[in-house]
Amino acid sequence: IFSRKNWFCVIAIFFGILPIARGAWRALSWYHFDVNVLMLVALTGALLIGQYHEAGGIVLSFTLANCIQDACLRYVRRELEEAVAHSSDGLSVDTVTKMNHKSEEITLPLKQIQIGDIIAVRPGERIMVDGIVQSGVAACDYAVLTGESIPITLEKDQKCFAGGLVLNGYLRIKTLALATYTQGLQDMVQDAQASSSSSQLLV
Repeated sequence: IFSRKNWFCVIAIFFGILPIARGAWRALSWYHFDVNVLMLVALTGALLIGQYHEAGGIVLSFTLANCIQDACLRYVRRELEEAVAHSSDGLSVDTVTKMNHKSEEITLPLKQIQIGDIIAVRPGERIMVDGIVQSGVAACDYAVLTGESIPITLEKDQKCFAGGLVLNGYLRIKTLALATYTQGLQDMVQDAQASSSSSQLLV
């Protein structure tokens, strides 16, 4: 009855349908209709009409999409952990260098920085506020936020955003908006995880 290809598809479906069925059961137990339920319905329909190749394709594509999503989230978490642990001179990531009225550098917690304050950023440090460059020139890496591997050059009168890593040079930045870089990343990761099922359902 079954060809070799059909048997291969059936075996793939058997192993691939288990996590989908568990996800569908959890969703239905909370009276929630998510993408796992849709996948289970599609698989059941394909199997009932004997379309084993289509059912195998559904399992393969869904499993691959989940693997890619998990890999992306793991990458973001790893980058976030590195950012939190990052420190060029033993200071925490939520500590910044502020210029006082005598143009002297003082170290302060980020939460004490106010709009209008001038902060100094040296090589190996992250920009912790949104602002505009008052003086200096530096290459800045925003790959952790944008995915773009090529650094950008920041110079006087250019706007900059929290999260950039200064690779070389020295910047003095006037604070235009307060931003907690690590908290922002955490919020983005959590939002992505929370909205993944809704986004998949919409597609």
